[in-house]
Amino acid sequence: MGFVLFVSPCDLFFSLENNTTRTRLRYKDKVKDFAKRYKWKIFQILLRVVFVGLIHLVFPYMSKLMVDAGIKERNGNLIGLILIAQLLLIFGKMSIEFVRARITLNVGTAISIQMISNFFSKLMTIPMINFESKQIGDIIQRIEDNKKIEGFITRNSVDLIFSVFSLLIFSFVLAFYSLYIFAVFLIGCILYFIWTSLFLKKRKKIDYSLFREQTKNRTSVFQILYGMAEIRQYNGKEEIKGIWEDTQNRIYDINCEKLKLEQKQKTGITLINEVKNTLITFVSALAVIKGEMSLGMMLSVQYILDS
Repeated sequence: MGFVLFVSPCDLFFSLENNTTRTRLRYKDKVKDFAKRYKWKIFQILLRVVFVGLIHLVFPYMSKLMVDAGIKERNGNLIGLILIAQLLLIFGKMSIEFVRARITLNVGTAISIQMISNFFSKLMTIPMINFESKQIGDIIQRIEDNKKIEGFITRNSVDLIFSVFSLLIFSFVLAFYSLYIFAVFLIGCILYFIWTSLFLKKRKKIDYSLFREQTKNRTSVFQILYGMAEIRQYNGKEEIKGIWEDTQNRIYDINCEKLKLEQKQKTGITLINEVKNTLITFVSALAVIKGEMSLGMMLSVQYILDS
């Protein structure tokens, strides 16, 4: 008496044959599908970013108007109107940011659920032998890393779009005031991006190392919690604790290396910004002395530098 096993391929088998060549196409399709599904909310977020950027554009001109037309002409009524307008714009900006945060949270939650759901779907289709070689800490760490991806897609992307939009607006204002000031501002921005890009490869390497050690750390914790009976039975407390401590020491070393890298990057960024702002202030002060700029224009330039 024996057993016979009949196996026949299903549709899923053929869909996984060319998985490596079709992954990029499926990723693009998922991005397009997500953009179509949430296009109205994405449009609302971008529209609010534009509104906040335009509000930032108005403030330098208000500062210029307050000094050149209000203080210089001793016009208290105009100063009062400018003050009221600034307060209304501030409240409007706060309201826009409040609504944008709610929409971003909504979209970010949808992205997180979709990404983790897709990860679980893929996890349930891989052969069981992979679970014997793959550590449980690696799977948990990948699930938690989806939160970083969610933050990058929602908050970081929106902040990046807003920063680029504000940079273009302020560049236009500075170029309108003085081409010399705009040239210094542009050179400073270029040096900023070059300096930041120099650390990308090193940061990527550190992130990979940190991910690997955090995976080992989670695996060690799971082994301690779920294998407590075996640990106490075979007196393996010191050994398993030593493995966990070694992992913690490696994580500490990686975090120290990451901190050094961030300090180098932040030091260079601070130096570039301070030198750029000092040179712009010097050029604008000379322009005021020569009569090429008004005191209100110089004040609006300072507002742009502080933004």
